[in-house]
Order: sequence, then structure tokens, then C-alpha cells
Amino acid sequence: MEQEFLQSKRTREIAADALSGASRRSVLQGGLLAGGGLLLAACAGTSPSSTNSATGKPGGKTLVVAAPNTPLTGDLEGPTLGDVESQSTILCCYDGLIEFKFKSSPDGHREAIATEFEPRLAKSWTQTSPTTWQFELVQGVKSPYGNEFTSADIEYLWNVYTPGRKNIGAFFKTKIAKIASVKAKGKYTVVFETDGPAPMFLQVMTTAWSRPFDTTELKKHQTAADPYGAKWLNRNAAGYGPYRITAWNPGSTFTIQRRTDYYGTAPYLDTVTWQQVPDPSNRLYLLLNGTVGAARALQYEDLRKVTASKKLQVQSAPGNFGLYLLLDYKVRPWNDVRMRQAVAYAIPYAQIISKVYSGYATPLKSIEVPAYEGYSDEFWTYDTDLAKAKALVAEAGAHGATMKLSYTATNPQHEQVAIAVQTSLAELGITVTLDKMPPAAFTAAAVQGGLSAFLHNTYAWVVPTTTYDLLLSKMNTPNDVVHYDSSAIQQLATQLSGELDTATRLAGEAEAQKIMDHDLPWIPICNEGQHEAFSTELTNLSWVPHGVFLTEYLLPAHGSGTYLGAE
Repeated sequence: MEQEFLQSKRTREIAADALSGASRRSVLQGGLLAGGGLLLAACAGTSPSSTNSATGKPGGKTLVVAAPNTPLTGDLEGPTLGDVESQSTILCCYDGLIEFKFKSSPDGHREAIATEFEPRLAKSWTQTSPTTWQFELVQGVKSPYGNEFTSADIEYLWNVYTPGRKNIGAFFKTKIAKIASVKAKGKYTVVFETDGPAPMFLQVMTTAWSRPFDTTELKKHQTAADPYGAKWLNRNAAGYGPYRITAWNPGSTFTIQRRTDYYGTAPYLDTVTWQQVPDPSNRLYLLLNGTVGAARALQYEDLRKVTASKKLQVQSAPGNFGLYLLLDYKVRPWNDVRMRQAVAYAIPYAQIISKVYSGYATPLKSIEVPAYEGYSDEFWTYDTDLAKAKALVAEAGAHGATMKLSYTATNPQHEQVAIAVQTSLAELGITVTLDKMPPAAFTAAAVQGGLSAFLHNTYAWVVPTTTYDLLLSKMNTPNDVVHYDSSAIQQLATQLSGELDTATRLAGEAEAQKIMDHDLPWIPICNEGQHEAFSTELTNLSWVPHGVFLTEYLLPAHGSGTYLGAE
């Protein structure tokens, strides 16, 4: 049956209009501090459309975010594509054809609905057969460079750029969305043909790697030595999103500004600056004293201090930030499943959640997270049990084994988790050496599969289904960083990726979790969740499967135009 999805009002437009009756307060009572001190403040008249701030419409607000690092790259097909701050910022400069619909929560945050979508660059889309999708594009859309968005941009992305880069985008194209061909049908219509049924096709259309470039601009920066303009993209953006990059000082600051010529509903925030503050205690200090309006990746015990302030809040979403311990199957003794199971039995899960995460994290008893289709904790058996762990080590004959455990320097919780793992494994006669790595080096090594044991929290991401993670775990895929080789999982992944019947797919996803909970290609430790600390003058934290902080969705909590700093 033909399915057509017609354009409707954007969620944030409805939310913004709902504030139209709110009372106004006086505008700016403070200003930007000299020498790089930064506030969340009203800046009247910064752009032609900076009006009517009390309604939740564009109000000339400037938000400064204290973050562990500025974005590492604008090239999301590059070696540091997994950097969270890069995705948080760069995605605001690009729009996709569609985006997820959201459901609201009582505390003010929203969560993406994994199977419902609404328009962005496409005004409507139609599935004309099980293997054919037709998109009608919004007309008159222009990039910051003045070039019009057309079907040619979609053709270039999928037919030239994505297969040429040979990275995660190509994986999405061939393995998840199963795109066989993309053809323009006029200037504002594009038709996708898939290689068989593709139940995750629309989810792929929401990802970072399906967002088209201004091809006209990008081609200006391509050379014979750099045929896709990767060098230029590393520090620039060429999208059709609501923001444009205005300053990028790696290791210091990064700024995006709301476009006055954006085709869609303009974001509330006019300017957003990422300020690099590596030390989480310093980020907390800047937030508490009002120097910044938001702080990323705070230590979990410090979130309690944030909520104690009347002018600050923590908005949380369960999200998909599962924390995992990944062990390379090609490295002894982790090629022995008994040793992987021994490690799983030794991890002090409850202690980590209560002590390291101050109770903000939740148990994770599957290779999946609860937000994803098909999640089941039915097959989890690894509650902390040192006696079982020791017996498995003895059975494997691996007493005296060693582990080099890597983790990123940007996340203080991961260091504490690493220490907890080190202490517990010492009880098994396993010596753990801790390897704290700079963020760029860690991300590159983790993505490329160059670490024998490491902690990571982005391995359940982007396409919210268990089937998607199964495909990631197959041999010779971009995210197969632990060299997990299971014929049963490969067969299930292939089967389910084309299964349109929900009941059949759920049964297969349950079977896959049973297998993987035994094999433990990665060992789940906890679901960290997404917790963002920022001014109470803002609301509408919006969780998407990328698990990033998308400031483009933030709205005023009270329709206020006052100074928005902290105490």
C-alpha cells in the first residue's frame, strides 16, 4: 500500500508558539565578560530577525557552552568522526531530508520516536513499492554560500561522495538503507531504489551521513589530491542547516551563528560558542558563577551541585549512551569466551553506578539499550560474582593475564570506571595497566580498531534498532573494532536487515541478544544516559540517537529576555 507522509508543523515551532502569551521581562542586565568570559545573554539587534524574544521565536540570544574540547573536525567521514562535540556542533549546520518526531517528558526534555518522522529538506515522501521511495524537496532552500538545494545535491551525496569516502556513510548506504540507486526526477524530486526491503531506510535518512552538501561550494575545494574536499571540510561546513560557522579556533573556541536566511523555523539561540575547558571542575565553576550558560560532561557528583542552584538545572534522557568494555578477539586471552565472561562477572556494576555516577546511570543488562527496538534483558546472567569469575579464569588457565585498558581523557567517569575494573580484575590475578589517551588519539584508535581493551560509550547509536547493532558487529564493517566473528550473528543480521514483519524481527533480535550475551563482543557496564547542565531559562533538551547536545532545539523556559547566567 502506498504510504505518503505530508508536511506538518515542526515540533519546535509549535512549542515556540505556545509561549506567545508569556509575560516579558526586561532585556539584558549583563554583558559579555572581557577576555573570553562568556555568558548566556540577550544581545539586542544582532541580526535582522532578532525580534519577539518573549514568544520563543528568534531572540538574539548567545549561549556559551563549556566543553571538554572544541570540535575535532567538520569532516564526519574522517578519522575523528566519533567525536561527540564535533557531531553536537556540526550537525547544526546541516539538515537532512527528514528528522525524528519527538515525545515530550514532564521535566521538559524530549525524546526521538524511533519509528516516526517529520519533514526537513523534504516536504513529503512516498513509498511507492517495497523497494522505492520518492522524496519531494522543499523549493528555494539556499546554503550560507547562496547556492540552491536541488536533487543534484542528493545524487552527488549518495552516488559520488559516500561511495568514494568508503567509510561509515557507505556502510549506511549499502548495509542499512540498502540503497541501490538514487536518481533525480526533475529539479526537486529524487527517487531511491533499494536492494530489497529496507526496514531501517527512513532511520538512515535522519543520520549525519545522509545530510546533503551544498555541492556547488564543496566542489570549489576539491583537488586531484583531495577529490572530496576532506581537508576543507575538516574546518568548514557546507550544509543547508540553520547555523553557519563563524569562528573556529581549535583547542580554544568554536562559534556558530543562526542564519537569517534559513528556510525553516529559525532556532531560538542566535549564537552558540563552544569554549574548550578540559578540566570538569573548571567547567562546573564557570557554570556556577555565571560565566557560561551550559557545561558539558560534568562529573556526576557535580550534577547534584548544579541542581542545588535556583538558576541552573540538569535535564536528563535515558538515551543510548551505554558504557561498554570492549576486548579484541584477536588478542589473547580475550579470544577465549571464558575470559570475557570472567571479566563480566568481576565488574562491580552496582558500585560503579552508585559511586562513579552518583546514581544517575542505570543498569544495562544487554548489548542493547532499553531505548532501542528489540531490547531484552532476559539473557543476562552476569551480576557481580567473583567466585564464578575466578573459576572461569582457572578453567581457561589464564591466571596472570595482563590487560592494557584505554579510555579517553575527556571523561573523568571513565577513568574511575577503569580503576574499578582494575581493582576487581586484580582479584582474579589479572594485571590491568591504565592507558589514559588524548581525545583525538583515542577516538581515531577506537574507530579504526587499534585498541586491545578500551571503554567506550557510543556503540549503541544513530539507528535505534537491535538489527542495526547486529550489522555493526559483523566482520568487515566500520565499527567491527573487536574482530567479533559469529556466523550465527552474521546470518541473523543479514536476515533481519530485510525483515519488514515486526514480530519476526523482534524474535530474531531476541535470539541475537541471547547469542551476544554469551559471546560478549562488548561487555555492558551501565547506561550512562544523557545529562545536560544549563540555565533554567532554557528548556527542550532533545535526545536523538546520535546522543549529542543539539542546541538548535533549545527554547526559552519562561519566554524571558533577561540575563540568562547562573548564580
